[in-house]
Amino acid sequence: MGKGGAGGLRSFPRRFKNSAGSPIFGYLGVIEERLDYKLLTGLAREFGHASIVMVGPLAKVEATSLPRLPNIHWLGQRSYADLPALVKSFDVCLMPFALNDATRYINPTKTLEYMAAGKPIVSTAIPDVVHNFTPIVRIAYSSNEFNQAVKGAYANANKSLIGQGIARAANSSWSSIVRQMRGHLLEVLKQPAGKRRSSIQMAHRTAFDESHPSAQTAKSHVSSASSRARSDQMRPSR
Repeated sequence: MGKGGAGGLRSFPRRFKNSAGSPIFGYLGVIEERLDYKLLTGLAREFGHASIVMVGPLAKVEATSLPRLPNIHWLGQRSYADLPALVKSFDVCLMPFALNDATRYINPTKTLEYMAAGKPIVSTAIPDVVHNFTPIVRIAYSSNEFNQAVKGAYANANKSLIGQGIARAANSSWSSIVRQMRGHLLEVLKQPAGKRRSSIQMAHRTAFDESHPSAQTAKSHVSSASSRARSDQMRPSR
């Protein structure tokens, strides 16, 4: 499960696509206990002509416990610099999380990352994704629904929704958030003192309202930073 070099990255599309152009359904992230491996096995069996490509380091699972089908490929951890080229090779981006208590409150940061890549996305019904990212992300409540959603996303990628996802991701970057905050502050400073106090109180309530899109974006960035920190801690020392 080691890292791949530049040569391996360049050969990635050829390794997993045959001459007929078989699809690649891919996942970027930690390979952990919160993924639904039974669902992945069902997906691989349903689409035997496709490649299921899983990219990321192991955490709290053993390599020997992972499903071993001919068309499921475990690429291990790759450098962040490699990830854009990898996700570019995906025809559909996957978020195959198990639906249980461990995933009820997660905020998958890869949602915005997949959107930025301009790819169709299929996820299991994680509450945060259902609440904040539909219909851009196709949602599935069962293994069969997941297979059908992947099939639909591959056969008929919705360019309008993909465009909305790209715009949503661009509007959620740190620079965009800072620009928005600066604009809000300048508007408040132009207001009379009494109205300014009211605006500040409203901004305070918005900042702590987890259902507000700005709060969701900030939470996503914080979660992403934490995930990367954990990933860096798991890197083998040289």
